[in-house]
Amino acid sequence: MSGNATVRDGVLETIRSGKLPDRCAERTWAGRGCGATCAICGRPVNADELEYELEFVTHDDGKQPTAYHVHNACFWAWECERRKLASKRSAETTVELSEMIAEARVAEDGREAPGSQGST
Repeated sequence: MSGNATVRDGVLETIRSGKLPDRCAERTWAGRGCGATCAICGRPVNADELEYELEFVTHDDGKQPTAYHVHNACFWAWECERRKLASKRSAETTVELSEMIAEARVAEDGREAPGSQGST
């Protein structure tokens, strides 16, 4: 398996398991690694590597923002997969809404059609 496929698999597992959100971070910083463990691959992000720090705010629990440290390559793999998942959810929602609108129109047309009620 290629290195890119391994990183992608790691990203998808991290999202699936809930270790890293699949939504855009509220704040993102980039800089030299600080030795923190990468939230995606589990390896430390060393000082000679570029590190992204992602900050997510959870609005429902009132806690402090949660920060995740990730390698440059891990960040871009996560960003790509996150966007794919968001696009897929958006497309599914569009289809569901279209189906609901179509059903409502059919029901509305059935009620308005002359002779549709009480005819035999």
